[in-house]
Amino acid sequence: MRLLAPLIAAGALTMACGSADAQRTEAQAAGELAAAARTLEAYHQDRLTRPYAAGAFVNYEEQLRSLDTAPLPADLRARWLAARPAVRRPCLDAGCDWRGQVRALDGAANAFRSAGGG
Repeated sequence: MRLLAPLIAAGALTMACGSADAQRTEAQAAGELAAAARTLEAYHQDRLTRPYAAGAFVNYEEQLRSLDTAPLPADLRARWLAARPAVRRPCLDAGCDWRGQVRALDGAANAFRSAGGG
């Protein structure tokens, strides 16, 4: 029995660290998704140039790429999949549904923020 105690403690520590990593991932994703939503809004309100907005989305995509393979709960996976097209192909042209993309980004950001404890 004494041999099992260190293994149980190590397992508990690993689970705690995994939970902290998940919370950190969720909080970082929430921030990136919210920033993407604000960038898209600012671009369509003529507060940012197209090159700046396009470059920002290259960075958002790079920062959020790990969500594709992260072990996410089903609800977060669904929110990410709904927001992912806006990250990968943001609406930077006239006549597209940029407001719908902002809603998807904000919805995902809020879900990740709640899951991350923020």
